[in-house]
Amino acid sequence: MDDGNLRCIWKEWKNAKAMKIRTEIRRLTLIALGLAFLCPSVWAGQPVVYAMTDESIRVMATNRASGPKHGPLIPEYKTEIFAIDPDTGGKELIFSDASMPLMLASGNTACGSSSILAGGGRIFAMAFDRQDAANLGASQAASAMYELSTDGSGRVRKLFDLDWPSCYFASPSGSKIAYYANSHRLVRDTTTGKLLLEAEDFSGVKEVWKDFTPEMVRGVWTADDRILFTLWGDLSNEDDDDQVRWSTPNSPVGTYVMNLDGSNLHRLAPEAALHPKVLDMKPLNDQPAEFVGILPNGQYLFYDSEYSPTGSRNAVYVYSLDLASGTQKIFPSPTECGWTDLLYLSRSGGKLATVASSQGCEQRQMGAVRGLPVPTPSAELWVVDLRSDKRMKVFSLSYNDVPKGTRMNLIGWLEE
Repeated sequence: MDDGNLRCIWKEWKNAKAMKIRTEIRRLTLIALGLAFLCPSVWAGQPVVYAMTDESIRVMATNRASGPKHGPLIPEYKTEIFAIDPDTGGKELIFSDASMPLMLASGNTACGSSSILAGGGRIFAMAFDRQDAANLGASQAASAMYELSTDGSGRVRKLFDLDWPSCYFASPSGSKIAYYANSHRLVRDTTTGKLLLEAEDFSGVKEVWKDFTPEMVRGVWTADDRILFTLWGDLSNEDDDDQVRWSTPNSPVGTYVMNLDGSNLHRLAPEAALHPKVLDMKPLNDQPAEFVGILPNGQYLFYDSEYSPTGSRNAVYVYSLDLASGTQKIFPSPTECGWTDLLYLSRSGGKLATVASSQGCEQRQMGAVRGLPVPTPSAELWVVDLRSDKRMKVFSLSYNDVPKGTRMNLIGWLEE
């Protein structure tokens, strides 16, 4: 073998070895990135995560960084994310976008879930460039899904571009994110951003629902990669008038189960069987019982509004259902004002986090009717132990104590 062939073989061997090393480095880098973002502070228990968004900040519409040269004043949000331990009351700021060029999307998605996600001890959020949003408007600005650090450092890691989906949520382990765009359901890996699945939304039932506009709310992703969700009709669509009432024969409204790819879609149970049975109360026929989660004993947790036929009162219930036996358990509300629909079940299924208020609810209801002064409401974070019915008020926040325009958004549980 001559020197030229030897040099060629040596060069190919070095290239192959270098490629193997680069591949290994890339693999280890991805693992390291994941570990860096998966290391929250040490907590005594399972922390609840919430966000405070200050909408009172106003800046110039252009040249944000270089001062007020031209352009109208526009609102620019600041979002801070906190984790609080319900057992100890210890609270920590784990992320803030205040000094970042990115601005987090805040509030809830179209399907009622938080726009900031928690899963497997990780936090994810859609965000867009502040200057781009100032120049074009937030709805036109390029957006992407990011993983947020949970150690207060403010680091982010871009996962994939995301053009204002209608709804998105994370798997229990945080390893995947599903979202809806252009009538398609897409699933991506949260380490690599790789597209794992794309399927047409509700493709198997479009013939059945050909005159019905579905709206999915409270999508819950189970550990075995099923999706359980409650389906509403579009209340603004006149063509759906009859079908949006679950009491109408053959109405599609109700709670369903399907595989992640949309296959094997079927009702969890007839809608009439999902409402609580309460003496002298009846369910609203245009509001389905909303699925919240699955409890450790396999029973299902629901939220529902009911009314008294005499017109004396309305009530909201959170309750578990054993569909096999037909039995139910209604959980007591943490406050006299009743439950709100801000409900997040822990991954273990044993605890429920909710935002409620116990200040001035009766006066506020009277004030709406009689024109009386209405007390400034407060937001209270409660955790309910569903096994013992123990209720803990974790903290209370008066909106008199924060800048006008501040919103609180419950995200969920920071647990692996």
